[in-house]
Amino acid sequence: SAILLGSVACKKQEASYETSKPVETTTTSVAETESTTIEATPPRTIPPMTEPFAVIDGLDVNGTITSMCNGINDTIVIQCLDNDTNANSCYVFDPIEKKIIRKIALEQTYYSVLGMFSNGTIVVVDYITNKTLYMYSENSDTPREIVLDVDYDPLYQMDRHNDCIYWAESLTGNILKINESGTISTHIPNEDFQSADCISSSDLVFEASKASEETKSGTEIGLYSLIDGQPKVLLPEFNSISFFTTGYCTTTYTQYTEDYCGGDTILQVYDINTNQKCQAYKIEFGESESYRFEGNSRSDYAVMMYSNYENSEENGELNEIFFVDTKNGTIADSGIEIENKSVYLKCIYSEGIGRWLIAINYMDETPSFSLLMVDPTLMKFDTQMETAEFYSHEKLEEVEFGDDFKKIREEADKIEEEFGVRLLVGDEV
Repeated sequence: SAILLGSVACKKQEASYETSKPVETTTTSVAETESTTIEATPPRTIPPMTEPFAVIDGLDVNGTITSMCNGINDTIVIQCLDNDTNANSCYVFDPIEKKIIRKIALEQTYYSVLGMFSNGTIVVVDYITNKTLYMYSENSDTPREIVLDVDYDPLYQMDRHNDCIYWAESLTGNILKINESGTISTHIPNEDFQSADCISSSDLVFEASKASEETKSGTEIGLYSLIDGQPKVLLPEFNSISFFTTGYCTTTYTQYTEDYCGGDTILQVYDINTNQKCQAYKIEFGESESYRFEGNSRSDYAVMMYSNYENSEENGELNEIFFVDTKNGTIADSGIEIENKSVYLKCIYSEGIGRWLIAINYMDETPSFSLLMVDPTLMKFDTQMETAEFYSHEKLEEVEFGDDFKKIREEADKIEEEFGVRLLVGDEV
């Protein structure tokens, strides 16, 4: 049965733990030979949970949580915006001890936290110019400033294991990286990609395209590892929003009904070890309903956030949180339900603790939040999703076009050869 949450009731609830044997957690380096090796942290006793979720106290902040990312030693780096002063602050929070380890007051509201290096240095980016990085070392609240020579808006990805930040160079398609000292180098050169770009993901991947004769578009899309440049999953038939679970990549897209009053969310599951299709599933939704997913390659389960906006002006929204086992195609109800409130959710998988943390921001006249720890292994995955077909394109066929387009086609051929792009002319479109 669902447990109805409100900002007041949720804050009063205490986390439910019981004594057990210690769980040993270590932080190990997955870096290449040039990266910094991270020493193992002492084992911590992580109490088990007796219920699927529990409220975490200790983050006494007046505002809303705008971002969360993993820190060192099982901490979470949380960014909050204060309701009264509009102050933008960064907190290092220990969800096991339930206490704030560190606070940094950021100078501007548009500064955004990227993550934390292995030595505790916190990295912040100025998302107005998208060129300036601020490095807050562990013992200083005055940052070092690094201005990058970029003429576009890259998506940065923090790799705390290898102590660097990645982004894709717009003109060359190379994947660049910068370390804590500010040294910039080419991490993955673009040798045979048509295009490459980092994507917003909890996993270290970039999206790249190659020419392909097997697809209707003439392009094959793949998700590649930012660590070594190797493909995680190739998506030759359809490119869409993706998320990861342990050993699997799932792409999602929407099939609407003819009247656009609903449809199906299609989940296509790929095995990232073999790059083979596993199974496709569909989840039906109505006109005012939507689903959003968040995954992590270290978790067997992904978060599925459901929203229903029907009569939202009168009665408020309905938001529920489910978990998905993409390997088996099953869904579990977490019991987290927020009714008659406008909310937005932020979630992160704590790699050290092995549980999900979910921030529920209540967007009332005085915004507030609840921070939850969730263990999906305590849930019942008893709802089986309906199977569906994988999205499929027919191979591009030769097309005849009129004499009026022949001269244009000749010019398009020259452009294609020079720039490595594909142009469609006339009836080819």
